[in-house]
Amino acid sequence: MHHAPLDADHVSRRWLGKAKHDLAANEAVVVQSTADRRPVSEDINETFDDRQTFGERLADRVAAFGGSWPFIIAFGVFLAIWTGLNLLLRKEAFDPYPFIFLNLVLSMLAAIQALPRRREGDTPDFQLMPQLGIRPA
Repeated sequence: MHHAPLDADHVSRRWLGKAKHDLAANEAVVVQSTADRRPVSEDINETFDDRQTFGERLADRVAAFGGSWPFIIAFGVFLAIWTGLNLLLRKEAFDPYPFIFLNLVLSMLAAIQALPRRREGDTPDFQLMPQLGIRPA
């Protein structure tokens, strides 16, 4: 359902008790956005996504997959096969107990998965609603 825009001066007088031309600049912008039935703020997730580099987007996808149930189950199966096969092969095993090569692989995987994690303060300081002067805490 599409609504027709309202008169900004009427909205200002009704809600704030003064004419639009008597409002501060940021108040006038909010009243005009309301009268036009437009959002006052921007979608910070969309803005953040637009500012990410290819590497950051790729790192986020790797991190999302690395913590997913399909990855955890598949990796559990891989570990069971690796250890079972090496225990069955005994002296001919390619990585005999105590599985030193497997420990190296797990350490490298942990290092790779730790890279894309965002730390507090890594994200840009977006202004949530610049018209109102509201910023993230």
